Amino acid sequence: MKSYFTKPKLIVIGGPTASGKTDMAIDICKRCNGEIVNADSRQIYKELNIGTNKGLIVPIDGEVVDLYGYKLQAFDIEKTGVVGWLFDIVNPDEEFNLAIYKKLADSVIRDITSRKKIPVLVGGTGLYIDALVKNFNLEGERTDDSVRQILNQLSLNELQEKLKSLSLKVFDSLNNSDANNSRRLIRYIEKTLNGNENTEQKSECKYEVEYCIPKYEKSELSEKINKRVVKMFDEGLVEETKQAIRKGWGETKAMQSMTYKEVQKNLKGEIDYDKCVELIQLEHRKYAKRQMTWFRKSYAAKGIFPLTTIRTKV
Repeated sequence: MKSYFTKPKLIVIGGPTASGKTDMAIDICKRCNGEIVNADSRQIYKELNIGTNKGLIVPIDGEVVDLYGYKLQAFDIEKTGVVGWLFDIVNPDEEFNLAIYKKLADSVIRDITSRKKIPVLVGGTGLYIDALVKNFNLEGERTDDSVRQILNQLSLNELQEKLKSLSLKVFDSLNNSDANNSRRLIRYIEKTLNGNENTEQKSECKYEVEYCIPKYEKSELSEKINKRVVKMFDEGLVEETKQAIRKGWGETKAMQSMTYKEVQKNLKGEIDYDKCVELIQLEHRKYAKRQMTWFRKSYAAKGIFPLTTIRTKV
């Protein structure tokens, strides 16, 4: 049923890594009295800062909200005075999923709106953004831990074949980013096993959405990514990885993702330093390409073209 009540405004800034999303978000927040809501699936982890490109986030004293058993800290983003939420939510060895993220994000957005401010959703995790904008219905999902453990041991190709065997219809409906992402394939397999082949159960969007898209050139983006990776090492990426390993997080999903996975191989002597840097640069460029594919498909469906458009209201 169509709502006749005025919907709260939500500004969404999505795009590939290193495209300038954070700078754009800070500028917009200053101009429209906004607060940032993080939409990056790796920046929700505590103590993983350099390898996730979290940037400078400074905790704001006294600004902590208890929500659904999580203590959500408010941060000053890059010491600009702009407030940001949904960073550093859990440790790398703690469970976190899309349903939890959506519940927390919807609540944070409501709180920001209640204070007469504008929520600005920023990040490169398209699934997080879609869950909010398309209002995915994620309630009541079951996760069998034994099944999850088995699936986590499968390769990307094995996961693809597993989903095909369960439902070729679901697999064929995936975009290139989802079809080549182990974590998302596991999610679709679990949903299919639960008898839910509709991978995107959606309701009417809760928000009046305005998209703000960073302008970038592919060639410049690749060079920027390469330089950013070198800067990670200069800032202490190896020591950050060592500290995480000492805390027993080395085998967690967060630490087996790009950047940390390659550094751990270097620390084990499996690859040398130069090869480690080269592989991380390659993985980040490949990730950016997958993100571009995701957002291009999402924006094109709305008549938005991210390579040429700065701000577009939908």
